[in-house]
Amino acid sequence: MKGVGATLFINDEGQIVLTPIRDAPAEKAGLKANDILLAIDGVPLAPKPELNEVLLRIRGDVGTIVNLTVGRGADRYELRIVRAVIETPSTTWRIVTSTAGAKAGVIAIQSFTARTPEEVKRAILELRRDGVTGMVLDLRDNGGGLLNASIEVASQFIADGVVLLERRREQTDVSFRASGGGFATSMPLVVLVNANSASASEIVAGALQDNGRAKLVGSKTYGKGSAQYIYDLSDGSSVHVTFAKWYTPRGRSIDGVGLIPDIDAARPEDEARRGQDSQLAAALAILFP
Repeated sequence: MKGVGATLFINDEGQIVLTPIRDAPAEKAGLKANDILLAIDGVPLAPKPELNEVLLRIRGDVGTIVNLTVGRGADRYELRIVRAVIETPSTTWRIVTSTAGAKAGVIAIQSFTARTPEEVKRAILELRRDGVTGMVLDLRDNGGGLLNASIEVASQFIADGVVLLERRREQTDVSFRASGGGFATSMPLVVLVNANSASASEIVAGALQDNGRAKLVGSKTYGKGSAQYIYDLSDGSSVHVTFAKWYTPRGRSIDGVGLIPDIDAARPEDEARRGQDSQLAAALAILFP
């Protein structure tokens, strides 16, 4: 991906909020988490700007320069950023504040890669350092990834116990347990899921739900809980052979069933455009009743 290395979202006031990706050009130029984007190359943003339009104006050819004007509290800063190829992390994190003023850390995992466990550890440590008193693990639209990465991530939030049961035909169940030493095993936690949360994300969500570690908020998950061998054929097609199925610690099947959230909270399609997130609001209400 070409750009400056920052994530964007629209807040309740319709402002574009920026958070730099670690070690990317935007952070090196001085961008801070929760800076408000005011102008691009000297041109002020329109009231309640469209997110896609802003992204197109920020992105550009590698090596070219974009100047961003950002607001930070009462101050304004001019940032000169050289666009580059950005290695997108699997995990991002930020701080949100509840209506009562409590600080929560939101850790969003897009997919489970080899880097994800270390990224999650870093997120937890930075959020704890910054004084959050609760966390939201956002697994919405996470289609899965590496099994080992999901076990390691779940272990950051579960002190001990089973994370996953793997069942193979005519064999006893294989249990995967939390590795211990997690950095957020007692921090209040809520997990966000939706219909696109699948596979490894369902493993983590199911483990946290079954161990009584966190409530799930959102909508029913996809239901992909199997391991497969894939054989490529000479005509370009392939054969997928399931050799194991995954179950939650309490023996609930994931495959073809999915997980039912503790709190059902739909998110209308136009909420993101309007800078709203009712599912996150529901999670914060649980964290800070």
